[in-house]
Amino acid sequence: MKMAIDYTSECGFYQFGEPALHRCVSFAALKSKDLAKACKHLVHAHNPEEFATVVVRWAKMGPASEYDLYLTRSVLQLLCTENLKDANTFYKLFLESCPIEPQTPLVRFTGFLLKTLEREAYPLFKMLREKYAPAIGRAKGANPSFDNYLDRIGLLFYGVKPAGSGMSSLLEMLMR
Repeated sequence: MKMAIDYTSECGFYQFGEPALHRCVSFAALKSKDLAKACKHLVHAHNPEEFATVVVRWAKMGPASEYDLYLTRSVLQLLCTENLKDANTFYKLFLESCPIEPQTPLVRFTGFLLKTLEREAYPLFKMLREKYAPAIGRAKGANPSFDNYLDRIGLLFYGVKPAGSGMSSLLEMLMR
């Protein structure tokens, strides 16, 4: 399956491979109760309903205080594939199936982020990252990739390279 996904990715129809193949792999992973692997493939399956169902199931296995982490991580992953439509659908479905009361700062950040990405509003994107830095910091404690996700989203949606990228960061790293 991995070879088939790689092949369909190389053919250029889908950047991350054929969504139907990702669904097949996720189905097999679900049968073996590997929720992490299922989610990894459902991000690319273009099926936010199924993705939300699996993530909600996974979130409910943990403490309710971490539901927002599951929600935000999944939305950011979808956004890293430039799939704003599915990210919005996922956000709505997750909150309907797994309500987070009261809404946490991380949930508010995620909702505002989705609205911000619908228009050319890089200054607002930057402001959101700054204002919600404590909430993002909490999320980074659970998953260090959150900053990388946000950097990639800034690049994909606004063409802004992350701070410290390129030759200057390479020279800085060598100087240390």
